[in-house]
Amino acid sequence: TISAKPDGGKWPKRDTGPVKGAFWLVGNDRGADDSSLAICEGPSTAATIKALFPEMAVVCSFGTSNLEPVYAALRSRFPSREIIVASDSGTEELVLKLKGAIGVIPSAAKSNYDWNDLRNKFGEAEAKRQFTQKLASARATAPSAKKKSLQSIRSTLVPERGVKPE
Repeated sequence: TISAKPDGGKWPKRDTGPVKGAFWLVGNDRGADDSSLAICEGPSTAATIKALFPEMAVVCSFGTSNLEPVYAALRSRFPSREIIVASDSGTEELVLKLKGAIGVIPSAAKSNYDWNDLRNKFGEAEAKRQFTQKLASARATAPSAKKKSLQSIRSTLVPERGVKPE
């Protein structure tokens, strides 16, 4: 399990030097080319998401301030891959700035509440249920989801004779 300090608090952040654009790929697993890629703020959250969804590629951005550069680097490298930002509560506005990202943020009354906190409090099954539910909701409202559905509709249409498909 991925746990907090014995008293229930979080371990303090350590100064690891400059991290802009740097990230940790959990388990060195890039996942399948068509699988989702999740970005998490901290290593505990990244490890939790990887444990809950082993088929998903998961990276740790080492903090909120590095979410944007890591997202930009991964979006550049994987332009058509679904990128989920599984950040802490309180980062909703930042995630909205990340064009094409799918934000999956836990509901919480306080900020800095993450998926690992939720898993520790309610268990793996509940954390997975809530993440899956929030992901489905985010996908349904994402502009890329609408574009994909139009593409899939177009691909099923049979063009009339003499008309070339677009």
